Amino acid sequence: MWKRSPRRPRIRRATGGVGVPDHDSTEGLRASHLLWVAGLVLALVGCVEGDGLVEPESAVATTALSVVPTVESELLEGATEELEQLRLTARRTDTDEVVGSAEVAVSGEEEGWVVDLEIEITQGGFDVVVAIELMGPGGRVVWSGLTPPIQVRPGQASSPVEAPLGRGPLENAGITALSIVGGEDEIEEGEESAFEVEVEGAEGEPEVFWESSEPEVASVDETGAATGHLPGTVTIQAMAGRHSDERTLTVTQRVEEVEVEPEEARLTELNAEVEFTAVPLDPRGDEVAGREVEWGGGGEVLELLGDGRYRAVAPGSAVV
Repeated sequence: MWKRSPRRPRIRRATGGVGVPDHDSTEGLRASHLLWVAGLVLALVGCVEGDGLVEPESAVATTALSVVPTVESELLEGATEELEQLRLTARRTDTDEVVGSAEVAVSGEEEGWVVDLEIEITQGGFDVVVAIELMGPGGRVVWSGLTPPIQVRPGQASSPVEAPLGRGPLENAGITALSIVGGEDEIEEGEESAFEVEVEGAEGEPEVFWESSEPEVASVDETGAATGHLPGTVTIQAMAGRHSDERTLTVTQRVEEVEVEPEEARLTELNAEVEFTAVPLDPRGDEVAGREVEWGGGGEVLELLGDGRYRAVAPGSAVV
């Protein structure tokens, strides 16, 4: 009779092909747009009694899931989450019954993964769909996808099957379009721009992933609120499922103070004139160019003539 192989779900390093990029390496992440692709391989396992193979009433099929990256789409420009777990769930297409599952620890530093997933095949076999979920800290699903239906038959092996993964949980798989709306395209450092997304085809509330190309210039939180930190230009990206959109955000200098020279002037007679210059400075003490300076003050002692020029009209002291 047939016996179940004592095999347990396990992970081993994949061989050949292209490796998974190091998630600590910015260069590896930004070298190209990447899309995760899973290859599913079925192999039958049997036992022999005596001189021959006993006709089985059931069989055990072992699936070897190899996850490798391939250059393909607009996703994964700046995804930086650490990966911790890889979970596979195989379901029959006719009954939705779970017929196999495995969950193993993974690392973004590894070049790829091969996971053995055992499925018990009833006589005649059936079709399965395998859900793939890559999880980060706290069990958050950051990449997921489904294989197309795969025939599982006694005595029959399957060719590799590709399953493109999208951003977020499996519920994001139905998304057909995504676009960023609202928000400001230019803000001063310290200000905020509240971006939102419009999504089509989502099942319920979609889980959107936001990324900034340069978080030190402008960061973005999980709600799409971007905050400027330093002058510069960044790309804000929203991703959900297999769709993404981008907006360019420019952060300009904020005027922290205005330096006026000379700091002090003495006029010895009425109608004498003095001219001041003003230099706007940002929080780092750098000059902020292109800002118009408004002059005022002087009270009853000084008359403003314009462009920082004043004339003494009465004795006394004044602040401009």
